[in-house]
Amino acid sequence: MSMHFSIRAPRGVGRPRALVHDPAKSNIALYAGTRDPGPALPLMPLLVAGVSHRDAPLGFLERLSIPGEELPKAYRHLADAPAVRESVVLCTCNRVELVAEVEDRRAGLRDLVDVLAASSAESSNVVAGYLHDAYEDEAVVHLFRVAAGLDSMVVGEAQVLSQVRRAHRVASDEGAAGAELSSVFAAAVRAGRRVRTQTSIGASALGFAEAGIRLAEDAIGPLGGRSAVVIGAGQIASVVIEQLRIRGVGRIRIVNRTPERARVLAAREGAEAFALPDLPVALAGCELVVTCTGSNRVVLGRDDMARAAAPDRRVFVLDLGVPRNVDPSVRTLPGARLADIEDLRELVGDGAARSEVRRAEELVREEASRFSARRRAARLAPLIRGLKDAGDAAVAAELARWNPRLRELDPSELEAVAALARGVAAKLLHGPIVTLKALSGDGADEFHARALADLFGIEYPGEDQPRTRAPEGS
Repeated sequence: MSMHFSIRAPRGVGRPRALVHDPAKSNIALYAGTRDPGPALPLMPLLVAGVSHRDAPLGFLERLSIPGEELPKAYRHLADAPAVRESVVLCTCNRVELVAEVEDRRAGLRDLVDVLAASSAESSNVVAGYLHDAYEDEAVVHLFRVAAGLDSMVVGEAQVLSQVRRAHRVASDEGAAGAELSSVFAAAVRAGRRVRTQTSIGASALGFAEAGIRLAEDAIGPLGGRSAVVIGAGQIASVVIEQLRIRGVGRIRIVNRTPERARVLAAREGAEAFALPDLPVALAGCELVVTCTGSNRVVLGRDDMARAAAPDRRVFVLDLGVPRNVDPSVRTLPGARLADIEDLRELVGDGAARSEVRRAEELVREEASRFSARRRAARLAPLIRGLKDAGDAAVAAELARWNPRLRELDPSELEAVAALARGVAAKLLHGPIVTLKALSGDGADEFHARALADLFGIEYPGEDQPRTRAPEGS
């Protein structure tokens, strides 16, 4: 487990003093520099906590999902959470997660569970029973895998990258995501894009649609010449329509909450466009209905399907939405067959070629390692600066103390003495600094940083707080 620490340079220590030869006064004069970087804003630990398709059944994910209109309320809860400084609510078709910068893991996790519970009808204990969490470097890797589509139900599905980007944008608009989380999400999006461009796992989204279409063929027979309704106009809708065309489906009607998006997709695919209020008209005479919207509410109700289905005409309904787009009671209608994400779990498998998944995982680890290294360097920078400033101050003080005995030296000799002293100080500090960097990823960042600050007498912020214990085995 990686621990949090934050360091700033010690007060009263400026730029190392420079040596000037002044025969009229003495052979060495010291002047103070002007560097004053001021206190650095501490980098706080990164924590991800939530529930995904790997942890809970679809019904629980639906209950936990936070609708767009409820996000401001969720962000108010996060703003009131004592251990949370920055936060992003990440709701996709496969997960509900909170990404946060927190005071520490335990307090942060408790706050995030409470926020998830408060945003749903579930208790904190129930939420905790399904929860997964990741901390620091593991949190970075997790978020990068999510953005790359590697943690989706169908590996490589394309929508998740835009959902990650949109989640950060909403958090920024709500004033919840600051510079720290913004840098994490920007890096995650870059990782996701790199996976998209350098591997072919994005093509595995076809598996999602293909599995559902195969279920439809099993239920109502060959699709050639049949009529279909697709509710939704996003990337999954485009994949579904492509699969329907391959199988010779005749008339396709596209229904969407935003009529213009339905018209654009219909024009491209040679289909008919309908606004959502006209859904009953679009359903007339259909034999296959596919829903793939990002809505948090049911868009296809029992009454809608009751009018479209008939005992003598079978209608297959494929619900690709999470939360569900279709009222589950449609299953009880005569002539209607409903399949949803739960029915596709075993059919889909891992969704992508293993070699491509391995390549994508390598890219994610590479990007995450690079980002975490930059983050650790930023975290260590104030302490390292303080160490170097302390070394420079000690050199300057010793040279000043020895000033009377160095009066007879000429400028070049004085500079040689000063260079020697600076070199000795740099050599002495080099080992501790290298070791600190090497240990920064072993889960004991704060302990080692505090120990080094104490050894060299450097001020460490937050000294009124209890000291962090050394990890076992240190």
